[in-house]
Amino acid sequence: IVLLLTQAVSLAFAVGNIINTLYLSKDNEMLFCLPVTPNQLFISKILMIYISELAVNACISIPLFVTLGSFSNFGASYYLSVIILIFLLPILPIVVAAFLSIPIMAVIKFLKKHTALSIIVVFSLVAACLWVYISLIGSIASDFNIADKQYETVRSINATILALGKK
Repeated sequence: IVLLLTQAVSLAFAVGNIINTLYLSKDNEMLFCLPVTPNQLFISKILMIYISELAVNACISIPLFVTLGSFSNFGASYYLSVIILIFLLPILPIVVAAFLSIPIMAVIKFLKKHTALSIIVVFSLVAACLWVYISLIGSIASDFNIADKQYETVRSINATILALGKK
């Protein structure tokens, strides 16, 4: 579950990082004047994003995997596969983020041309996030009423985690 959450967070940050690095970067005009092809420039920027994602994922994943391996008494093959996995984990969020960034950038370009619409969209997104946050906190707060439902809630959370673990 922790690994899945780190991949989801990595995807969210990778989308923003790719948009800022590839599309909105101020150095693109200068770099296109250099004797490099656009493909070389694109690959170098993607590698830069990969290395930054690799550093963040390694800081989160290495302690998780080492702890899991030490408590479960896994052998040397586990630790060798962890090393390979550390290098492979950032690839999926970056690839998905690269594909997601294309339509997101089209929306950003459209909204830059229509200022009033962009203000409405931003306010709508903030309102939607605030509504989801308030709803989530309200549902969690009602479930953790110490006098009434705490024991049942903890049991259902544990049952859900065990069911996910079995799958």
